Amino acid sequence: MNSNLDAVLLQSDLDCLFKWCTVNKLHLNIEKCSILSHTRKFQPLNHVYKINDLVLSHSDSFTDLGTIFDTKLDFSQHINSMVSRAYRRLGILKRKTKEFSSEIALKVLYYAHVRSSLEYCRIIWDLIYRNKIEIIERIQNNFLRYLLYKKNGIYLQDVSSSYLRDMFNIPSLCSRRDVSCVLFFYKVINGSIDCTDILSAINFAVPARSLRNQGSFPNVYSRFKRWAIDHVVKISGIPYYLLARAISKIEDNTCLALVMNFKDEPLQLNKNMLLAKVEPVLSTSAEEFVYNVTKNKDKKSFNWEQNHDLSHLDAVEKTKLLKLLEKYDSIFAQNIEKLGECDLVQHQIHLTDNIPTRQRSYRVPYALKPEMRRQINILLEAGIIQPSNSPYAAPVLLVRKPDGSYRLVADLRKLNEKTIPDYFPLSNLTKMVDMLSGAKFFTSMDLTSGFHQMKMHPDHAFLTGIATEFGVFEFKRLPFGLRKARASFQ
Repeated sequence: MNSNLDAVLLQSDLDCLFKWCTVNKLHLNIEKCSILSHTRKFQPLNHVYKINDLVLSHSDSFTDLGTIFDTKLDFSQHINSMVSRAYRRLGILKRKTKEFSSEIALKVLYYAHVRSSLEYCRIIWDLIYRNKIEIIERIQNNFLRYLLYKKNGIYLQDVSSSYLRDMFNIPSLCSRRDVSCVLFFYKVINGSIDCTDILSAINFAVPARSLRNQGSFPNVYSRFKRWAIDHVVKISGIPYYLLARAISKIEDNTCLALVMNFKDEPLQLNKNMLLAKVEPVLSTSAEEFVYNVTKNKDKKSFNWEQNHDLSHLDAVEKTKLLKLLEKYDSIFAQNIEKLGECDLVQHQIHLTDNIPTRQRSYRVPYALKPEMRRQINILLEAGIIQPSNSPYAAPVLLVRKPDGSYRLVADLRKLNEKTIPDYFPLSNLTKMVDMLSGAKFFTSMDLTSGFHQMKMHPDHAFLTGIATEFGVFEFKRLPFGLRKARASFQ
């Protein structure tokens, strides 16, 4: 924030944020909102910020995911809090291990309860000031002297910390932070961690005769979603360098580039170096989606004789039946992917309240995980389920069928408990039986996965959310095990 204009722009962003939250029914707790300014200026810019005409208070620090951020970003408050917590845990460790004699057990307890708290998010608050380094090291030195006491039976104050570290083979916390920083930057440079802001601020070396992915265009801002790398810019002194021509999607205001080095020695790419020119992609070809089903002339016909017993028919009857089945083969779904869809009645779910029901997903045996993945893919391809971000989540499980195969079943009992049932009069069974009087032939017909051929109402589909380890999905068709499903189907 360098001027009042910057403050006005920030206030405008706050207004837009509040408007977006209101439209999407995400109500802010404005009393808990505050302003924290990160600056080292003696007289920082002071501006009054508001949300919905309520003045936001100024804060000296805030905690995010266990890390305390202060106005100067020197993490003094976080370090002091972390050290106090570590001393408390070390004190508990000493009191609870008076009877312990195993050095390995004491080390494990220290690593798990004390050192872990001193190294939480260490990449973020890595120290600069030496006095802070010494404050943290004192905790480990205290534990090292406790180990020496457990070993010799007396406290020795004149023993150096480096000697104790070598004796018990415990490296200093400072050296461990240095190693973690080196590993972090190694992973960033080699692409294991996506951090384009750091990549754009450091130099690169492309190995001899090799390719390298690099986030070479940071801070790209445009209304276009994709940029095309048009051509390579020739840089003096680097004649054997090539940038792949490609279309890159903008993510976090950054697009990627593929650099190739033709030289027999590493190529050095310095920060802020001009690598290539990019142009926006103004148009893309859209795919056409066909929603009608046409008969495939090349498809294989279903062998009815092989899959069904027709031995009770003579040759003439069998021929007539096979011709009839072949004529109307489109109405027989041989698998779930070919099910039809009826939208004459769309199933609706009415609940007693609007509190979402959520359950933890059931554990799936490792040997059945491929089967569950296959079942979910089948339902997705058949259009029976779709990915969802529903707040409702019911667990699923695989039920073994008599033929040895499995069926994916949703446990919707929690949702059923809140579902308002339908009450309607049934026909008199005696009258229905009387209507069959005098008939000679009776036909039995069954629908293949009949519920899955009935459509869910789009506004009620999110209530059927199911949670799996492969994601959350919701039913587009009527699921099995849902209350009122039989009534709607009938």
